[in-house]
Amino acid sequence: MIVGSGAHRFRWLKGWGRLPDGMTLGDVPGVAVDSQDRVFAFQRGEPPIVVFDREGEFVTSWGDGVFKRTHSIHITGGDSVYCVDDVGQAVRRFSIDGRLDLEITAPDQSEATGYRRGYHRSVQRSAPPFCFPTAAAPSHDGRHVMVTDGYGNARLHRFDQAGELVSPNNIVRGPDGYYYTAELGRTVQGPPGAKFVVEDALSPRVTVRDSSGAILAEWGASEPERVWFAPHGIAIDSRGDLYVGEVSASNSYGLAPQRAALHKFLRLD
Repeated sequence: MIVGSGAHRFRWLKGWGRLPDGMTLGDVPGVAVDSQDRVFAFQRGEPPIVVFDREGEFVTSWGDGVFKRTHSIHITGGDSVYCVDDVGQAVRRFSIDGRLDLEITAPDQSEATGYRRGYHRSVQRSAPPFCFPTAAAPSHDGRHVMVTDGYGNARLHRFDQAGELVSPNNIVRGPDGYYYTAELGRTVQGPPGAKFVVEDALSPRVTVRDSSGAILAEWGASEPERVWFAPHGIAIDSRGDLYVGEVSASNSYGLAPQRAALHKFLRLD
């Protein structure tokens, strides 16, 4: 299936990603690409990190028993891997082969913020870390770790490289132009003059927008063959190909039909 339009057309590679016998892929809330264009699927299952090459062949996996619930993943240009565990109230940084370099944890602040799990509008006030954090990335200068907090809080926290809290902030711009907010949507900068946006599950689609926010192309639920149910994570490789993870089981409380949780869209020249 060809999706998108104009200069932003992609071929959906249905069934992309081959797993070893006996391994399954659950919901994929996070997806990232390293410097070798290897694709890291951050899944809700064991093992939580599943790595593919750009052709979809399984490379390796790691992270068993570390996370309570996976949420987002970010890989820097230097191949540091930032993983957010929202239910576990934790942010961890790993080497590209899975060695733990940094762990930031904090007690659940639901009582302080007034948050009732599952009801995002129940947050009444902001509080210290954490209350179901959603994303993490280094600051643009590499001096700090920035964490959006999150589903049950209303702050963006700044930590030093030792994991000590420095101060809250309002917005973070990570390396390579990534912006993180405490919203359900995910934004990833693409080629110059355009950026790719995955909307939240209430509007299951991908849009390609210019720097002013105007939609250049979009696809999703309105396609004849529905591509996804609840897109959540997105990444772009060095060739402009797009990878999208979704959380259909989580967002439907397990009632959605079983479907692929990781998709590849091959950019067409």
